[in-house]
Amino acid sequence: MCTKRSPIKQLHLLGLMAAFCLGIASHSYGQENADIGQLRNKYQGFSAIIQQNHEDITIDFAPKKGIVVESKEFESRLVLTDNAGTWSSAKKYLSAISQLKRLEAYTLVEQDGKIKKYEVEDFQKTSETDDDVYYSDLIAYNYNYKSVAKGASLITESEVTIADPFMPLVFTFANYLPVQHASYSIKCHQDIDIQFRLYGLDTAKVKSTISHKGKYKIYEWSATDMISYNEDEYAPDYLYFVPHVVVQVAGYTRKGVYTKVVGSVNDLYANNYGYIAKLPKDIPPTVQSFTDSLTHNCNSVYSKVKRIFEFVQIGIKYVAIEDGDNGVVPRDPEMVLKRRFGDCKDKSCLLVYMIRAAGGNASFAWLGTRSLPYQYNDLASALVDNHMVAVWWSEPKTPSILDATTHKHSFTHTPAQIQGKECLIALDSTNYFLYKIPLDPPETNAITDSLWVQWADGKINGKGKRVCVGENRARLLTLFSNADSLKYHLILENTLPVVHNKLKISSVHVSNLNNVDSTFVVDYQFSIPDYYIRKGNEDYLNLNVLRYLSGYKLKTDRKVPVSNDYKHLYKSVIILDMPDSKYAITDMPGTTEFGGPNFGFTQTYNTHTNQVVLTTQLKLDFFLLEGNAISNFVEMLNVLQKTYLKTIIIRK
Repeated sequence: MCTKRSPIKQLHLLGLMAAFCLGIASHSYGQENADIGQLRNKYQGFSAIIQQNHEDITIDFAPKKGIVVESKEFESRLVLTDNAGTWSSAKKYLSAISQLKRLEAYTLVEQDGKIKKYEVEDFQKTSETDDDVYYSDLIAYNYNYKSVAKGASLITESEVTIADPFMPLVFTFANYLPVQHASYSIKCHQDIDIQFRLYGLDTAKVKSTISHKGKYKIYEWSATDMISYNEDEYAPDYLYFVPHVVVQVAGYTRKGVYTKVVGSVNDLYANNYGYIAKLPKDIPPTVQSFTDSLTHNCNSVYSKVKRIFEFVQIGIKYVAIEDGDNGVVPRDPEMVLKRRFGDCKDKSCLLVYMIRAAGGNASFAWLGTRSLPYQYNDLASALVDNHMVAVWWSEPKTPSILDATTHKHSFTHTPAQIQGKECLIALDSTNYFLYKIPLDPPETNAITDSLWVQWADGKINGKGKRVCVGENRARLLTLFSNADSLKYHLILENTLPVVHNKLKISSVHVSNLNNVDSTFVVDYQFSIPDYYIRKGNEDYLNLNVLRYLSGYKLKTDRKVPVSNDYKHLYKSVIILDMPDSKYAITDMPGTTEFGGPNFGFTQTYNTHTNQVVLTTQLKLDFFLLEGNAISNFVEMLNVLQKTYLKTIIIRK
């Protein structure tokens, strides 16, 4: 799978904005910073704020160059506290299609009643590789501000030329720090058509105008007093919630002739298809002979395609080498087969050719992973795509999505990171099929934990079994496959939902470690000392040894959406063995449940012959929670935490 971009990098590799949004004009420094005490009171908990973030874009014709995009940025951050060192270092990102014309960074500090300017003199240029599919040949300019202290303004100014109108432009109106004012303007030649769309939360706070000045259209967006959008471990990717605008050049008229750029899905497909049009029309002989050898004892197309998929999945190492056209153009299948490595485009290319060599019907397909909030029909642009897969047509109108970039997903299991996303499947040079990848129900990604428990002398011990399918199987398989067997107990201690820090795991045995098609099973022994309380002839025992989601902490007024990596079920069955008839249960909790359309849980206690059985079942049937659903989810978590505190009383 193509790994997730950092949100700020993602914007830069489109040639848009600096890694840090900074900004205040030097002429207003004294006036703005005189009230730093008031700003500290207003923005409690923040050591800096973004006072101004401005970008001015010009889209125009250039002689002998076609369309050229010019960007001027002015950004500044005000340091509010003595913890100033946090903000001394910064980066400016550019992609290969961007040309940096000017970069200036400096600090404004008040000293002896005067404003002094300390300029950055050293910018270190480095190359940074991102594992994403497209446009990841990043160039970074690293630098450090001088004399950073409370009350200082850290300012960057830059001018950038973008020579490729195909690339979309993006501007964010908010950040992980509060933003006092953000503005974005586009001065566009009247013969150039652009399309745009706002995404994220609080887009109503973004004001926009369109005006005319001579032969130019002026598009302006602005926002004030934007809150901080903090990303945490439960949040989706930044672009899901930060308010931002995406702008795409749709086409232009030159000398009476209209030229399309990207104004529709058809235009985007035509561009994407150009990346695969130069691949071999026929199957290379080496690919054909290797496929024949690999599948010689397979007696059906299904078994052939399955074996091909497993070879490409494991036999072709995933390596992203994204520079220039290599970021978008799949390499020749013969080269990929020979070198035994490649990225998602290369793996998909080899899959397509080998499936065709085996007599199957296969296609290329582009899509955006769930790290991106965009859909093709929202606003067609290169920003929608960040991944490539192969498609096997097991039936004429039934596409099977094959993503060979993961190692532990089975042939029939589509990785969760692309489920629910639109897939642009190539049929021929002009025709495509827009297909929405189905969502797996929670049952396909289940975890079942079972414990058989004895208690004595203040401790509990026994045996456990963990059974995983789907995404949970793939993730646990990855952990165990990459570890020495002597470390298996540490993996369980870190992944079992046990809150007691004295848990000890021993005698771990795994089943189906090398078979991604089978259920993954882990058997083990465990013990927890000092676990229950004895008062007189009564033992107070909390059977909730396993507490799934116990560490899940959310605020009721949370604004940022809640993300769930994949829909899944969790079930735990804890069986307490009673030693003999001298012991009796004198108090046992009843059933607790919390139901909802997208999440819920049930916990029940039952007694059998010499046993107490605690069964807990949780359902998380969502990828993303927003709005009122978040407060309902928080309510469920609160009820669940209280349920986990319940105990049984055993009297001798």
